[in-house]
Amino acid sequence: MSWKTLNESIELVERRFHYFPQVFRWRGRRYDIDEVEREWTPPRPPWRRYYRVHCAAGVVVLYHDLTANTWHLGRARWAAEPSRRARFGLRQIAF
Repeated sequence: MSWKTLNESIELVERRFHYFPQVFRWRGRRYDIDEVEREWTPPRPPWRRYYRVHCAAGVVVLYHDLTANTWHLGRARWAAEPSRRARFGLRQIAF
């Protein structure tokens, strides 16, 4: 799994404790955040607050542009693509 840079706008749907992202929407799909791994703010402009979060789709870095009050998906490390067997509903039997 390698990181993919996206820098695309997202809609923040819900926050946890009125601070941490909990649910966001990107390209029409809803992503529920399971865990906020890390939060940081760089010491110089542009003024952004970053969050490394885990969701079912993988690990993503979201950032909040504090001057424009907008949210973005910066980078993503998506979970591996399901195998061909899993996509077609075929079972793998382990012996």
